[in-house]
Amino acid sequence: MLVEILIAKAAERQGSKKAVAEMLGVSSSYLSDLKSGRRKIQPDDFAALAHLAGFNALNFLALATLEQAKGTAKEKVLQEALGESIRQLESTLLSGSTPLKSSNSREIQCIFFDTLLR
Repeated sequence: MLVEILIAKAAERQGSKKAVAEMLGVSSSYLSDLKSGRRKIQPDDFAALAHLAGFNALNFLALATLEQAKGTAKEKVLQEALGESIRQLESTLLSGSTPLKSSNSREIQCIFFDTLLR
């Protein structure tokens, strides 16, 4: 799951999961709940974790916002508004010139495309 990867990478870059929790203003148990799926991640948390993990937060914010809107009346509007960001991210990942500077980038690409295809 992408959230697990983001939390792990953020903890690696920031020194610990506790440090990540403090930076986000949440408890370590909140991060554990996100990681296990007991709590649904919100777009702002998704973007903040992506940033702390060293990724482009805006791309992940766009992806999370689209995911959150699935099945709602505003889904089509958001796809129009955010679609270009998602297409750029998709294009970047497909071209191999990924801005995801981690050893997990291949795994993140797979999860990203799996999310898009659902």
